[in-house]
Amino acid sequence: MRTSNSSSVATDIFGVSGHAMIMALLKKDELSPDEIKSTTKGKLMNKIDLLIKALDGKVTNHHRFLLKT
Repeated sequence: MRTSNSSSVATDIFGVSGHAMIMALLKKDELSPDEIKSTTKGKLMNKIDLLIKALDGKVTNHHRFLLKT
């Protein structure tokens, strides 16, 4: 997962979209473009292509541990 890219695309990772994506990533190793689109709301929809690129990759158990803390 390209974490440095995702923070530059979504400036408020604790907003509605950010929270939904984090919750989805805690359940799965990776999100499909359709799953990313379904969790994206508001102004972030204008950056959907950048967000899909930023979230490209797999989430490991270590990533999940960091997201939970």
